[in-house]
Amino acid sequence: MAYDLVGLGELLWDCLPAGRVMGGAPGNVVFHANQLGLNAVLATRVGRDADGEQLLDQVEAAGMAIDLVQRDPARPTSLVQVELDTTGSAAYTFTEDCAWDALEATPPWLEACRSARAICFGSLAQRGATSHGAIIQCLEASRRAQTTACRLFDVNLRPPFVNAQAIRASFEYATILKLNDHEWPQILELVQGAPTSQGVPEKFQWDGANRLFGKYPDLRLICITRGGEGLVLASREEVLTIPGQPITVVDTVGAGDATSAGLIFGVLSGWKPEKTGRFANHLGGLVASERGATPALPLRELATNFPEQ
Repeated sequence: MAYDLVGLGELLWDCLPAGRVMGGAPGNVVFHANQLGLNAVLATRVGRDADGEQLLDQVEAAGMAIDLVQRDPARPTSLVQVELDTTGSAAYTFTEDCAWDALEATPPWLEACRSARAICFGSLAQRGATSHGAIIQCLEASRRAQTTACRLFDVNLRPPFVNAQAIRASFEYATILKLNDHEWPQILELVQGAPTSQGVPEKFQWDGANRLFGKYPDLRLICITRGGEGLVLASREEVLTIPGQPITVVDTVGAGDATSAGLIFGVLSGWKPEKTGRFANHLGGLVASERGATPALPLRELATNFPEQ
């Protein structure tokens, strides 16, 4: 089957104060992409344990296929402790050596990536050599098969799980880079090997973006999320500042993943960067105003009626 989108990487339980919910950036992106009407699938790995069985039940209940979910006989399903501060911002504590640390680039995965119109992948699942190697194999399969495929790289810096070599390798395949304003200066320093100023000023660090565009020929868009202040979207032609929205934040878990889904949807729909940026920013705000990373929302109707300007 040819998919619109393959989400490569982690699937886990986000253990929030109010209870646990399905989480993991690729799965969140796939969930929202399906709500937008795309045919999206998650390529991940869970343990052969009770937590894994319950997680797969949640995946199917959310309308997502489990055809490309691998089962690990030895490693456990991932549980992540999530703490929320008074503003709803989340802090995460990850366990090591869980099922998604052993991803395998199987023939079904490689075939799905060859035919998919888009792939989303992140840095967290590449913290170890095994999963990093599997993800790179899938990205290489995509690039060799399709010159027009969209590949969104979600930088997700979760110290101490920051694999600098994997991040640099991922840039070689990314057509869209998505990260937040705290990660932006760290990524510029990591990739360019030189210190940079902190934050994202109103004028935007256009010289840094230009160096990335010059170094990585496949890269077409850079999206820097800024929480309640909106986002900055840079293409090779322009830089757009999309303002934040007046919302009541419940929690920020998965808001960035909704933004990623909006970016991919806009690109696949042939939208201009300005509309894509506004739409992605709107989706992130909607999810931040709900509990958990995967609230049920009428996104297909929203996309159909989203204004051009």
